Amino acid sequence: MSDGLSKLEEMIRGELVLGRRILTLVKSKREAIVKNDLVAIDSLTREANEAVDQFEELGFSRQEQVLAVSRGGPPLRATENLRDLVGQLGGETRTRLGELREDLHGLYHAIREESRANGELLSQSVRFTQHLFDRFSAIDRRVRQGRMNYDRSGGKRSAKAESAVFRKEG
Repeated sequence: MSDGLSKLEEMIRGELVLGRRILTLVKSKREAIVKNDLVAIDSLTREANEAVDQFEELGFSRQEQVLAVSRGGPPLRATENLRDLVGQLGGETRTRLGELREDLHGLYHAIREESRANGELLSQSVRFTQHLFDRFSAIDRRVRQGRMNYDRSGGKRSAKAESAVFRKEG
């Protein structure tokens, strides 16, 4: 069982390393969003998605290892849940795995919060872009309909000039 627990501890440490990498990518993505750096956003998104896929695979492997360790016999009950396994252990192993579990849980929470904030920033950016698009579309429509006080070059139109445009005398 101690080999199984050592392997489990090593797996969790690997998850923590990869999770920290994901958190760094997500924070970098936020900076790219703020700077509106579309190339960086795209690159960071692809890299983070690949890392998240690996992270999920490590999580599944960890669950399998937890189950294998917990099936090692009395006094342990079979479980896939790391918290349940840690609760069944004693001594230094319980402390060490418990701390690693807490670190992993905290990392999951931090990644989720950073990702949520990035999603909100992107959503605000889309709404702002849509607002600008709507405004410019309305202005363009008014210019085409001749209802603006300014010409396309930004010069102010006079009532006399405007009426001359619509009156073709000749």
